[in-house]
Amino acid sequence: MIKILYALLLLIPSFVYAVSTPGDSIKYVFDEVSVIGKTTKADLKNATSSIEKVEIDENKSKSLANAVKNIPGIFLQQRSGGETLSKITMRGFGARSNDPQITGIKILIDGFPETEPDGRTSLDLLDVSAFTQIEIGKTNSFNLFSGASGGYLNFISERNFPGSFSENRFTFGSFGFQKFQTEAGGKLKNGSLFVNVSNTKFQGWRQHSASYSTNFNFYMKNQFDDLSSFNFSVIGVSSVYKIAGPLTALQLASDEAQANQTFLKRDERRSNKILRIGLAYQKYFNDEQSLSSSFYLSPKILMRSQKNSYRDFNRIHLGGKVQYNFVRKFSAETRNKFSLGIDNQYQAGPTVFYSLSNSNERGTTLKQNKNEGGLNYGIYAHDEFSFNKITFDFSLRYSQAKYLLDDFITPALSDKMTFTALTPGFGFSYALDENNYFMAHYAKGVENPAFNEVDPPAELDTIRGLNPLLKPSTSHTIETGIKGNFAFDIDFINSFSYNIIGYTLWTYGELIPYQISGANYYVSAGKTKRYGLEASVSLTTQNYFTFSSSLTIAKNSFVEFNDGISSFSRNQIPGVPARQISVNLGYQNLQFPSINVQYTNLSKIYIDNANSVAAGSYDKFDLQLIYRMIVRSVSLNCFIELENVFDKKYVSSIAVNGANGEYYDPGLPRNFTAGVTLNYQF
Repeated sequence: MIKILYALLLLIPSFVYAVSTPGDSIKYVFDEVSVIGKTTKADLKNATSSIEKVEIDENKSKSLANAVKNIPGIFLQQRSGGETLSKITMRGFGARSNDPQITGIKILIDGFPETEPDGRTSLDLLDVSAFTQIEIGKTNSFNLFSGASGGYLNFISERNFPGSFSENRFTFGSFGFQKFQTEAGGKLKNGSLFVNVSNTKFQGWRQHSASYSTNFNFYMKNQFDDLSSFNFSVIGVSSVYKIAGPLTALQLASDEAQANQTFLKRDERRSNKILRIGLAYQKYFNDEQSLSSSFYLSPKILMRSQKNSYRDFNRIHLGGKVQYNFVRKFSAETRNKFSLGIDNQYQAGPTVFYSLSNSNERGTTLKQNKNEGGLNYGIYAHDEFSFNKITFDFSLRYSQAKYLLDDFITPALSDKMTFTALTPGFGFSYALDENNYFMAHYAKGVENPAFNEVDPPAELDTIRGLNPLLKPSTSHTIETGIKGNFAFDIDFINSFSYNIIGYTLWTYGELIPYQISGANYYVSAGKTKRYGLEASVSLTTQNYFTFSSSLTIAKNSFVEFNDGISSFSRNQIPGVPARQISVNLGYQNLQFPSINVQYTNLSKIYIDNANSVAAGSYDKFDLQLIYRMIVRSVSLNCFIELENVFDKKYVSSIAVNGANGEYYDPGLPRNFTAGVTLNYQF
């Protein structure tokens, strides 16, 4: 209760200042209020770390895979059963996750964290079709609710539409895929609102991989007066999806559409009912000082048929943040930006495990009855000084994470753990001209083990409720690069943009998974090193051709790691490809149907610490046709996408250090998606 009250108290300063009288007549236009703050074009240009915003193409099948496929440094693995089972890896972070969740990377929706206090994220609330942008940071960030060593992805709802509109979209495709979506947006007197509702069904191409979901997203922003604004969002989901499970190499070769027989026999599945309410408020006192605050509340009802048990989870996830901002302009070319903030996340609730009945429903034997709680809070400061073409910044964050376990079954193994961390960061950028800049940055990161990763191994599970041997993984990242764009007034090329980043990254205590009897456990490796190059270019021409390409080259290796039996020093870290290439060639003339050809190349991926087994490399082609028609206030968009044109067999996801040779989730065979969108502007 004390932690809950602490989180609620974070809102009090907002309400105090909300009723204060403005001290001057300056008017501020609020484009957005976000938990992580407003990121403007100027911020992106002067950023001393790799931050970028990516538009989600309205004309394509709005999926997570389409949204991130051309972003270097991001590796998406899709397990059979839909996008809620996707695993995202950034610079090697997140590779260890073998459950349907993401670790090491912070996921936010309109600035509010979907990532829980212990660092794990499920994508149940994320319906990409409701969003128009993704903001991406590829290194540890100081102000993101406990930070994340691997960076963050912030999905942003429709906000800046020119007027009121309504839109209906129907999408269908192979293997029984159907999606109905309706959305609308409108201008208020001093703001706007947006709502999106979708229903998705997928029968699944593999046995036991069907999924169903209904998503809701509401977002409103309003400017109270010249100096204050308020945002309100509600997002919810009801979903069920079945899990096909990984296959052995022999099963993969004989029939890749089959399910893992253990998963099938137990009807392994997940059911989720989740709601998240978010409030954000921003107050300007004058042209130098402002205060931003936020609060969110998310109740969850979760059911799992998993590992031969029926599992009920009830959770309350809440948190908040207050940040003070001070900007001093010394001249037209010199300014200093300072921020000081505090944030808090808390999640707790009962966890009850039963035996599985003969029909794979809840049995009569109580196997586990406990209450799990996670608390993460921190205080941070950031200072950014800009002079002429140079920007320097420094950040410092103190975080504390607590794990609380109350066990109600004899022997009662109630337990608790606390981790603390101090993470600095600093960097600079230099503007070569108005549109091109050079940057260099250092950041320390801390990655705590997730709550489901601190289960004690067999030798400790009768005396401890939490694994005392696991400690947080710490990382040190140095990145440098150049980014910009050029506009041309020549016969062929209209514009050219580029982004080239090189990085070196050391981790200490890397969390590595292993399996015993199908259960995942984790061990801390001694030391690892990762370094790589991330590059992307895009080109538009005056005769409607477009070209974009991204390249990721990385080496991720153990420097010191011995599990007590074998030494894995100098081996490659499993779960991360050494090379990833994406190329897109398009023709986009509004008077004719548009065409896009996508090529993807991925190197082999080692699966185990010994590097004795790997998922093979592959090449894949996708094709897309788009037709647009506009008649006055009505627009019609039609598209068809053919994925895996040449029906290549490949592995789309792996189980790192899996047991019994069950490593492989096969990728989708040749399939199509088609859709029609009708938009009306009022």
